[in-house]
Amino acid sequence: MKYPTALLRIFHKFIWRLLLVVLLTSAPLVAVLEQATPAFAQPSSTMQADQTASTDTTPVRLIIPSLKIDTTIESVGKAEDGEAGVPQSPKNVAWYNVGPKPGETGNAVISGHLDDKVGPAIFWRLRELKVADTITVVDKAGKQRNFKVLEVATYPYAKAPLNKIFGFDLEHDLNLITCTGRWNNSTHTYSQRLVVYTRLVEGGG
Repeated sequence: MKYPTALLRIFHKFIWRLLLVVLLTSAPLVAVLEQATPAFAQPSSTMQADQTASTDTTPVRLIIPSLKIDTTIESVGKAEDGEAGVPQSPKNVAWYNVGPKPGETGNAVISGHLDDKVGPAIFWRLRELKVADTITVVDKAGKQRNFKVLEVATYPYAKAPLNKIFGFDLEHDLNLITCTGRWNNSTHTYSQRLVVYTRLVEGGG
């Protein structure tokens, strides 16, 4: 096995330095080794934080050009009723952080409100999306991932295929979900759920 010339020079320099210290001093060998061994700087906390930020794939921004949507992505878990949480602001959308991040294997889910008490909300026009439309998600590190619409589907509110929307698969899917249909004053829900199924574009993230 051949060692690089530069590595051999460093090794020889280390050995000569070690011998010189032993000959000229009576210090214990451990102390000599500590003196002769070059120190290597540890990465600073600032450097570690910068490295973490540059690889953070948490989604923070959703862009849908055909609908002129460019909005903030909130991070939510399960609500008290056991269902996926929703965004606090009607102008934002929410990534369901119990599941995968957009671009990872499986079904990532982003939800948004249809409307609120004062009018249309961020996903008011979601039903206008068509197959092959593009959706872009930007993560905390600034990386963009592009998805193509595969299907736009509407289901009765209580009969949406939750396993298809939230369950595991081997693809890199992103599903957008909102309400649609008629408002029910007694249940305080709409009569239907609207789901847009999308898939990561090859080479798009």
